[in-house]
Amino acid sequence: MGAALENTRGPSTTRIKPCVPVTQRNTDALAATVAMKWEDLSVPLHITVPNLTDYYLTAIKNELRDSPGFSWQNWNQAAQYALAQKRLDEALEFAKGATDPTFGIGQSNFQTIVREIKEFAAQPGGQAIVVMTVVGDSIPAMFKEAVNQGIRATDIPILGLDVVDSDLEGLDTKPLVGHLSCWCYFQNVDTPQNRQFKSDWKNYVSAHGLKHRPDMVIDPMVSTYLGINLWAQAVTKAKSTGTEPVRHALAGQSMIDPAGYKVSMDASSQYLWRGDMIGSINANQGFDILWKSKDIVKPVPFSPFIGKA
Repeated sequence: MGAALENTRGPSTTRIKPCVPVTQRNTDALAATVAMKWEDLSVPLHITVPNLTDYYLTAIKNELRDSPGFSWQNWNQAAQYALAQKRLDEALEFAKGATDPTFGIGQSNFQTIVREIKEFAAQPGGQAIVVMTVVGDSIPAMFKEAVNQGIRATDIPILGLDVVDSDLEGLDTKPLVGHLSCWCYFQNVDTPQNRQFKSDWKNYVSAHGLKHRPDMVIDPMVSTYLGINLWAQAVTKAKSTGTEPVRHALAGQSMIDPAGYKVSMDASSQYLWRGDMIGSINANQGFDILWKSKDIVKPVPFSPFIGKA
């Protein structure tokens, strides 16, 4: 897998685009390596089974958080590389990335960005919405600034692609009511499987004296639970823990997830078919489920170099 990372004025990145990969083989099951072809830097990235592309974006960003050199210079190097390969369209896009105002991981001051959002929304041309790809600790900071500048869901709705229930912890969510998030799981989804899943987690936290919140379950936890169980099923089928036998046995493995869907591992891409849902922030630091897909959804691989589902 290859990735080009978009940044201009910070040590890290927030937007990632595919590029020509440096092929590397990893002996661990379901593993990949992010490698920059135009500079000598490789970062290992382990993937389990999540469906939404923002999971992979988040994983890569976190892997690169402390890596040196990811700045506007990388976009410049990428543009020069594409130009040398006579790929003009890519070179122009990379060059644009070297001049675009953006923000880095850990960004906490969103005053300028939110002000620009408001200015854009005030222009004629229809309803403006924000598709937010901010991750981690920057999510509460973005929401706080949106509230400070008077943005409400009735005026400029925000659709987050990485906002989970735990990101709302500590926030006054009353001014945030109506803003949205898209995930494969929210803990308020009402199914028998989810009630059991949350009960099991609460009992586990209590029995082991863990510091984690017993009443907080988020999608990455569900993804881990699915990944471990699907791997175990594949091991049973393959009668081996070897990488290749398990990889082949994973194709078509399925199980019922806490959201009530029968998830299934794609045979070609080894991405997971899962249900999707949209949640609306409520006044109690959680999400109300506005919409659920009728069935599991075909996954879209992050990279065009991964087998198509």
